[in-house]
Amino acid sequence: MGKVYSIKSRKSKKRFKLRHLLASIFVLYIVCILVSQQIAIKEASRKEEDIKSRIEQLKEENESIKTELERTKDEEYIEKLAREKLGMIKPGEIMFIDVNYKMQNMDN
Repeated sequence: MGKVYSIKSRKSKKRFKLRHLLASIFVLYIVCILVSQQIAIKEASRKEEDIKSRIEQLKEENESIKTELERTKDEEYIEKLAREKLGMIKPGEIMFIDVNYKMQNMDN
């Protein structure tokens, strides 16, 4: 003989399938949210590391500038810079320029 299906069992199977479908969709939604949050956290961590690195570079640059500022208070350093960078001489001195030296540097 043929099998007899009751209407009640069909409805319960449909409800059971619907519940599983809704639960699966909910779990998938939560997983997507968690993955996107992990990506955002990793990006924020990378940016934080970049900023920390930049801060360290700026601290080193700041120290270098402070050292240079302290050196500018030294008269011997100022005189050295004036002679080397600006070509200044003391009164009564004669400056000699090595033409061969300049020509060699121009060739390179």
